[in-house]
Amino acid sequence: MNNIYDYLKWRGDLSFKQDSFNEVDALIFSWLSYYEFEKLDYSAIEGKELSSIAKLHESVFEKLEKNDKTKGVIASSAAKSLLAFLIETPRFKDVKVTSFKSLYDTKESIQFAAVSFQILKSVEVVAFRGTDTSVAGWKEDCKLSFNEALPAQELALEFLNARYSKAERIYVVGHSKGGNLSIYAAMKGDRDGKEKIEAIYNFDGPGFCFDIKKTPNYDALYKKVNSFLPQESIVGMLLEHVEDYNVVKSSSYGILQHLPIYWNVLGKNLVTMEKQTKSSEMIDTIFSTWLNNISFEERKEFVDAVFNVLEKAGIEYFTDLTNDSFTKIGRMIKEMSQMETEKRKMVQLYLTELVKVSGGSILSSLHKPKEQK
Repeated sequence: MNNIYDYLKWRGDLSFKQDSFNEVDALIFSWLSYYEFEKLDYSAIEGKELSSIAKLHESVFEKLEKNDKTKGVIASSAAKSLLAFLIETPRFKDVKVTSFKSLYDTKESIQFAAVSFQILKSVEVVAFRGTDTSVAGWKEDCKLSFNEALPAQELALEFLNARYSKAERIYVVGHSKGGNLSIYAAMKGDRDGKEKIEAIYNFDGPGFCFDIKKTPNYDALYKKVNSFLPQESIVGMLLEHVEDYNVVKSSSYGILQHLPIYWNVLGKNLVTMEKQTKSSEMIDTIFSTWLNNISFEERKEFVDAVFNVLEKAGIEYFTDLTNDSFTKIGRMIKEMSQMETEKRKMVQLYLTELVKVSGGSILSSLHKPKEQK
């Protein structure tokens, strides 16, 4: 089945003026937001075309290499490969980066990045980056279960509000946490700006712990929200959503379905199905039932317990599990063994899913700790 790279080969010869923006374009910009623009001189990329940024990348770092076989699952690496494809298409090569903002703070558990792209005169795509492999980023994600406004959400709101004065029409997009940020920023943004929003695209983003329907712009924008979740969604099924979602067919299995590079494309649409798989529904039921029966304070305690295990094991990025993995996993097991049985079971289940989602590869070593008598 075709993917976003096949779409680029098929539709890449037509500009956005010749063929209007669609849901696959939205997914591509969401995935491109993972490109580490922060590693380049911002003054050298603002207002520049993607083709120029690619040349700058190669002069600063290494040659951009294509990889349409989805080698590796780290979003930042996949975004580099995607850029290499985009600059060879008339549709994307002249797209300009008009603004970029990034903030990473381990101490405050903040991981945020947003980028705006000009696709036509006075038409922009605002893309919010999802969570990378950092523990700080995923801890921030988990705080969605008990916090109504995270720093990343407020930063997203500020970023989108600033774009309203720069463009007449705006598409707001994001994958994973970026999907949550796209909805949050649009729904809570300046009321005058909401008229400029053409559509909002949320690709497997988690929901909210508060009633999003009570936000200022909900009535005006909820029909413009387009949410897509893969068959075996774990991330996107968490918490409450704004609207109905579309289930996308993926060519991969399990948690790797979270990655857009595996999503099936037909023409200029994502291939959808009637419902998600039983395994996704099961995980959703487990976490939703459990979350619904505990207070926000208990949710906070649970999140602190999960990430305390990771911090005590010396893990800053989930990819750290590929180095000296047995020692680190041993520390994780030791830390979990001191917990009460019920909490330990939930922490273990959640950690396993978290490592899968984040792109970690050492999973089988995370054995269930022995039951305490």
